[in-house]
Amino acid sequence: MATVQQTGKWLEAELKLDERYVPRCGRCEGRALCRDTCSARRFQQVPLWGIDVHLIYVPRRVVCEHCGGVGAGLLPWVPGKRQFTRALMANLPLPQTMHTFA
Repeated sequence: MATVQQTGKWLEAELKLDERYVPRCGRCEGRALCRDTCSARRFQQVPLWGIDVHLIYVPRRVVCEHCGGVGAGLLPWVPGKRQFTRALMANLPLPQTMHTFA
């Protein structure tokens, strides 16, 4: 994590790239070579003590050795192109699981 700051009514945590790990392809999850970076993306995380948390991350664009394509690197904490992390989605109530008692 590079910086954490309070902006308005939420916290912004800027995540930096960890160079120790080999990038993975977002499509096939195979090893890939880093090409460049995309623009910064904002993801909503689980609230901390009732304060909304936003993660800011600059994803890598990779050249996949297996697919042969160029695309975004794998972000294991975000499913697809969503703006919510897996942790937040696991904590959201689903309409089919909510019960109403009359």
